[in-house]
Amino acid sequence: MNTVLAFDTATEALSVALKHNESITSHFELAPRLHAQKLLPTIERLLHEQGLQVSDVDAFVFGRGPGAFTGVRTAIGVVQGLALAFDRPCIGISTLEALAEGARRRLGVTNVLPSIDARMGEVYISALHWRNGAWRLLADERVCPPAAFAFHAENAFFTCGSGWQTYHDALSTAVQAPLQHADQMYYPEALDMLNLALPRLTAGQGVPAEQAMPVYLRDKVAETTAERNQNS
Repeated sequence: MNTVLAFDTATEALSVALKHNESITSHFELAPRLHAQKLLPTIERLLHEQGLQVSDVDAFVFGRGPGAFTGVRTAIGVVQGLALAFDRPCIGISTLEALAEGARRRLGVTNVLPSIDARMGEVYISALHWRNGAWRLLADERVCPPAAFAFHAENAFFTCGSGWQTYHDALSTAVQAPLQHADQMYYPEALDMLNLALPRLTAGQGVPAEQAMPVYLRDKVAETTAERNQNS
């Protein structure tokens, strides 16, 4: 595929990446609560800079979550609309896997505990290991209180994402493994989603627009803390 477009709006960040032939360009900015207004104009600008239109895109890559409900829903709505309008395949990439890939791209780490602040005293979190050219789950993606993530390992793990920034002490206590903490804030980036998606698209793993699905992890994504306490 000559032209592949990726985007993510699952966190405070707005991220878009474009592969055209052998060239990759990307855009990243923090734009909380502005994803719906800014995503399509950003996509159009990135394409225009390469002399392209949306109709030139061969496949779409989107951040499928987990993350903020409205942000994930924004990406799903856009990818379904574009993929359906132009009859193109699409593929969803985990925001947690993208965090891990971003750490590997920057630092070459192969064991990662990525986490995103899920609000209401919880985190989205998983454990991943890079082996044979792909990320393997050592702990399934989940949403839970930081203290409930009882992960054990002998090898050192790199930690990154807003979950670790918000709940550093609680997560560090819960995890029984040598930890190397990020010295900067990490967000899922479309550039890393693009790199993860390209071999999958080549392998024919793209799906039609109607099969582009979000991953929220929470059963009731709009439930308040009071409601959760009442139901527990």
